[in-house]
Amino acid sequence: MSCCTLANGKFSFSKCSLVLCNLIFALVGFILLAVSLFINFSSDWSALFASPNGSFSMLYFMIGLGATILLVSSIGMRAAMKESKPLLCIYLVVVLAALTAQLFVATLTFQFNSTVSDAAEKKTGISSTDLEGFQRSIMKQLGDSTANIYTNGNCSTTTDTDTELEIKCSAKNSAWFETFVNERCVPVLGSWDSASLESCEELNKGTKSDASVAVWCKCEVAVSSELQKYSKPLTVAAIAMAVVETFLFLSASYMVCCYNKRRAQEERLLAEQSDSYRAAVENPTVANDGINMV
Repeated sequence: MSCCTLANGKFSFSKCSLVLCNLIFALVGFILLAVSLFINFSSDWSALFASPNGSFSMLYFMIGLGATILLVSSIGMRAAMKESKPLLCIYLVVVLAALTAQLFVATLTFQFNSTVSDAAEKKTGISSTDLEGFQRSIMKQLGDSTANIYTNGNCSTTTDTDTELEIKCSAKNSAWFETFVNERCVPVLGSWDSASLESCEELNKGTKSDASVAVWCKCEVAVSSELQKYSKPLTVAAIAMAVVETFLFLSASYMVCCYNKRRAQEERLLAEQSDSYRAAVENPTVANDGINMV
């Protein structure tokens, strides 16, 4: 099997692009899966990100995402290498679903960026109460994760006023969280709004401790601003990925709809027979038995 040539021996840009692009995606999925598993099985890191109430875990999401990317990319490579229409059809369905989901996420990210930008211009900051629907749910999940890190990092609040927040964490690998809270979680207008804090605490109350919820509510604006820094390049990357996936979808569609492997094999056999016949005509074999004279 060749990465870039079909069964008839001709070069195929569609097959070559499917193999190479899926190889890159497979490497990305493998790295993501390996890093996520390392964090999961590392006692220090896994304890820090553990969810005490068994709720949504971003770590498990990353493990599933890495495994899915690796699996889909492997199917795509196998389908292209074998020129298998059944595998290509499966690959097409999965890529189409992924492309739809990716465009949906990119749209939400763009809307989130717009909301954060508008709030930044007004100098009021942004919190989950400013968002609706799926975006508000995302902020809720971030709140749960922040509260879990606070609890699992053995953190305690040393200063908690209307104008200042300071914590101290003693667990391993939690120094970054302590630094972020102490340096970045500051009120936008000089002091936190009590009504906004009460609304946030009401939204996030549950099995989490009051101290961890209070830290999240005062860090919500800082976290959303930090997310905006990464969401902009991620939006661009998502659009670029969507373009690549669209190209792969079209390449796979071409191989499914316009390519016949059996006919290509027949063309190769006919070409080989034609080459053999042409070579026999141009270079005839002369017997060297000599002349038998009586």
